[in-house]
Amino acid sequence: MKTYFQSQKLWEIVEEGVTLPEDSSTSSSAEKGKLENKKAKDSEALYYIQTAVADHMFPRISVATSGKEAWSILQKEYQGSAKTYHKSKLSRELAKPVYKENNTRSHSLQEPPGELKQSWNSFILTSAVQ
Repeated sequence: MKTYFQSQKLWEIVEEGVTLPEDSSTSSSAEKGKLENKKAKDSEALYYIQTAVADHMFPRISVATSGKEAWSILQKEYQGSAKTYHKSKLSRELAKPVYKENNTRSHSLQEPPGELKQSWNSFILTSAVQ
């Protein structure tokens, strides 16, 4: 979608949003025209985002009143924070079956091997703090 917004000259509006002047009564007609143009582009970007998302995602962005706000909601939903990413990765790894020496499977929450050990310790510490 970013590429589409760039091609339509909307990316700056989506990324930065529209800032309204504190006192619009002192604005010139040219400034008011530019502001109206930015508002129109913001509405256009919001429309494109709303029509592009899957039906199950629409309720999450339906409260957004600007393209930037809708875009931020989608970023959080799909990219998540680093903490969320590591927790979900750890959860997936822990859900994998563990094969024992006698070739039987079990799901275990024992301390994971090697590369996950640091994430595991971080997860335990974070969970204890919350």
